[in-house]
Amino acid sequence: MHDVIIVYNNQGRYMRIAPTNPELLIRPPDELVGKTIYEAIPAELHQPFMDAIQRALGGEQDVRLEYLLSIEGQNYWFEASVSPLNATEVFWVARDITARKQNEAALQRRNEYLSATAEISQLVTSTLDMPTLFSRTVKLVHERFGFYHAGIFVIEETGFRAVLQAATGEAGAEMLRQKHSLQVGSKSIVGEVTESGRALIVNNTTASETHKFNPLLPETRAETAIPLHVGARTIGALDIQSTFPDAFSEDDIAVLQTLADQVAIAIDNARSYELSMQAVKE
Repeated sequence: MHDVIIVYNNQGRYMRIAPTNPELLIRPPDELVGKTIYEAIPAELHQPFMDAIQRALGGEQDVRLEYLLSIEGQNYWFEASVSPLNATEVFWVARDITARKQNEAALQRRNEYLSATAEISQLVTSTLDMPTLFSRTVKLVHERFGFYHAGIFVIEETGFRAVLQAATGEAGAEMLRQKHSLQVGSKSIVGEVTESGRALIVNNTTASETHKFNPLLPETRAETAIPLHVGARTIGALDIQSTFPDAFSEDDIAVLQTLADQVAIAIDNARSYELSMQAVKE
């Protein structure tokens, strides 16, 4: 059995702990028995734990509680089933549901990405104004998913540099004022992506030689860049940065690539329209 099994009394005191899975206890069993939850677990869990204990002792059937615990620096989700053992004690059986919670979060995140992609797709069909499209895209990515920073780079006509077209926050505004750009193929994430045409994830920027530190974005801990493709050509990149290590997964990249492709189509449509207008004038 892999469940954590604990007997609490009506004061939230650890009375007994079964030796089923000590690795998933917040402390070793001999350090917990005799102590109360007020001495052992984070303060935000005191009331939910006591409520579950009192509900079970009050006769409520099938008392369940989901909660998050940090154990040796790693977060674990548990689902507890609480039932009365006698008049003053409850039987607490907690199952590790971390994998389920991670899968649920990944599904929700994917749905949010798809929703954002649909919104960008609608914008693409309704405007040829690139500044509007760029600013709406980075704002959407930044706000919908809570990322630290988002920016769009477009490769200039010479093909040598990727020029920032839109970016979020005060840092983005300052980079735009500075006419920020990166050389295609340079030692930076955007530089590599605009040269290779392949998405790149750096989930620990402090240990990466590819990530180019930007003093305007000092809290970046993870970065990804997604290429903007038109056919076989790479015409730019969507750059996203997070304050959390391991912020990006391959699944994230697959959906963000769909969003980036919509932006690339809009850029190509706008350029084609400009050329058509020039031809008409001539």
